[in-house]
Parts: sequence; structure tokens; C-alpha cells
Amino acid sequence: MSDKRHDNVVNINDLERMERLAGDRWGARYSQVARKAGSEQLGCGYFEVAPGRAAMPRHWHGAAEEALYILEGTGTLHIGDNTVTVRSGDWVALPVGPDHAHRLDNTSDAPLKYLALSTRQTTDVVGYPDSGKIGAFTGAATDGPMDAGWVRKWFPEDAAVGYFHGDDMD
Repeated sequence: MSDKRHDNVVNINDLERMERLAGDRWGARYSQVARKAGSEQLGCGYFEVAPGRAAMPRHWHGAAEEALYILEGTGTLHIGDNTVTVRSGDWVALPVGPDHAHRLDNTSDAPLKYLALSTRQTTDVVGYPDSGKIGAFTGAATDGPMDAGWVRKWFPEDAAVGYFHGDDMD
């Protein structure tokens, strides 16, 4: 008999963990939760972040609203111009826009485990204020790694060009 109860029910403990690391500072083990349960308009990922790391750089979204729910551990949340401690049981709302740029650091000596929820947008612009870049994403999320299934490009903020740049004007 299968442990599968229904196509729309998954257990975090049964999901494959993927890992993305970059140097000593960035990285996490994660699982796509919502997509595996058949969600179409709501995204949810389960993250495990080792001490001294953050899953991703500080960023903000132009279209997708996010939220974090801390399951286990403590960390330091940088949100806008503020820095606050978060712990198990905390819910963090992350509306769109630069005023809500955010990064969650595991500043404890134990793993930080949380759910990252978002509205599923097929197009988004993401700003990275600490590195001065903008990301443009389009496509559809997949069941694979974070980078799969999307057209993703990052640009320095000062790389702006005019509307007709590169187009033949004759």
C-alpha cells in the first residue's frame, strides 16, 4: 500500500532535498512543496539553512509577494532599513517593492528551517540592492532546481539603455 494519501497532499519529510551553495556565505537545502502538491497559484519552498549562511542575497520583488514562516531555529532578518531577530513561530510578510528588500541570515549555531511562500508569477523583476543588480524572470516554475524552467537574466542597475537601443532606425 502506498503512503500517498492524495495528489494534493505532500509531507515535507518525504520530499527530495536539493542544495544550492555559493562560497561560504550563501546556500541552503530546499524542497519545492506547493508545486509537488499541485499548487498552481501559490508557491512554497521548505528551506534548511546552515549556521553562518543565508539562502539568498537581499532582494525585493516587483510582482511576487512573499512570506516566511519560521519552523525551527533563530535568525536575523534584514527587511528594508531594519534588522530584527526571528524565531520559531514567526510569520514575516514581504510585500512587493524596494522598501521590503529582505535577507534572512542564520546567525545561530543550529540549522534554521522555514517555509518561504509566494504568489506564483510567470513574470517578475527582482532588485538586489547590495550588489546593484536587477533580475528579470519569465517562464514557469518547474519541479526541478530553483534555476530550471525560467528565462533568468541579471543586469547591473547602471546598464540601462534607451527604448530603441540596438534597433535599426532607418
